[in-house]
Amino acid sequence: MFSTDRTKAIKEFVSFHDTLETEDYSYSREVKRTKEEIRQEFLSLLGGVEPGSLVGLPRAERDAILTSLRKQGFSIRQIERLTGVSRGIIAKCMAKGV
Repeated sequence: MFSTDRTKAIKEFVSFHDTLETEDYSYSREVKRTKEEIRQEFLSLLGGVEPGSLVGLPRAERDAILTSLRKQGFSIRQIERLTGVSRGIIAKCMAKGV
């Protein structure tokens, strides 16, 4: 791969492996937020309104809030767990683009 001349290929191979790589190719996952941390973020985004109260809101208002939460980066599952609104309804809100 380095050369058709064996001697030169060996020198190039050694040189290649002696080169210090400075790039960081490590893989790191984001730290998962706890349920309480997510709840606190919801409260701040909703202006202190309890996430569970979304179920009782008028559909248009509820859908707009659910879409907003999804656009803020929350997963459908996180929204479902904290609000009590089903995954299907949350997904439909995103599909409608409310």
